[in-house]
Amino acid sequence: MIKKLFIPAIILLSILCVFAISMFAISGTSFTIFSSNFNSAGSEITNVGNSKKIIYTLGNSIAYTKMQGNHHSLQGGLAASVFPVKAAAANLEESHAFPVPFRSDKHTKIIFTKLTSQAKIKIYTISGERVCDLQETDGDGMLSWDVKNSDGDDVASGVYIYYIENNNMHKSGKVVVIR
Repeated sequence: MIKKLFIPAIILLSILCVFAISMFAISGTSFTIFSSNFNSAGSEITNVGNSKKIIYTLGNSIAYTKMQGNHHSLQGGLAASVFPVKAAAANLEESHAFPVPFRSDKHTKIIFTKLTSQAKIKIYTISGERVCDLQETDGDGMLSWDVKNSDGDDVASGVYIYYIENNNMHKSGKVVVIR
């Protein structure tokens, strides 16, 4: 049985370095550990990455168990494990939002994807009033908007403009909300 875990590349490198994994392969958006030597049962890696607070507990080999919140436990008896790796984009060219249109009877949030690691998003009404500010901080290149304004109230039906920026990169687009 192989379990999957979405983790940023920085966490992958931390796991590989801390536990001296000797053989692995990266293919597409995932990596496979073929051979590992974990001699530190019960050890933990905490606060890996800039803002993610993820705790890993490693036994003699890896398996994955989801814990409450953003915590994960790695333990068990697998010879090989596959971990998809999500990483932020290098630029904003392919950044976009979905679903468009957002329908409150079918969806709970709007997802911004293919973002850079520290992208900031400002959302405005069609008349230019700022609705809210969002920021990508966990390095996975994705961010969800709960379709609420800065006060926590649901936004009204209509067209909204989003403006994404990171360093000298900028991109804008539109989302439609149907209540």
